[in-house]
Amino acid sequence: LAWAFATVGEPSRSTSGGEAELFGLEFGRRCDAAADLFRREELTQLHVWCLWHSLECGQTEGMPSEALRRRCHAEFTAQQGRPSRLQRHVGAALFRLVGSRPREEVTIPEGYSLDYLVEWRGGGGVGGAG
Repeated sequence: LAWAFATVGEPSRSTSGGEAELFGLEFGRRCDAAADLFRREELTQLHVWCLWHSLECGQTEGMPSEALRRRCHAEFTAQQGRPSRLQRHVGAALFRLVGSRPREEVTIPEGYSLDYLVEWRGGGGVGGAG
């Protein structure tokens, strides 16, 4: 459910008056309690949700423990992405535009994954799904 909300960019609050936040303090606690059940895919999705929740929404309430967030980050950064045909076409177009081969599949310190990183008037990136 958290992944669905992060994907569509919905805020983590309930819209009904008086209801508790959908991802309030209990959300992180429940994630911690179920941490041993999470598979790699779920850990990487939870990492993306944590990024969205903290960086995009500016919220820190309801986050899983630091230990679980580190585990999620480790799984996320351990993934080897396979470029799609469209991504390869974008890379070729970037090469033609800037005259040098862009770096592929770059994870920035915040944890986001970029399909390509190119030097363009001081830097820039082309984002992907992660």
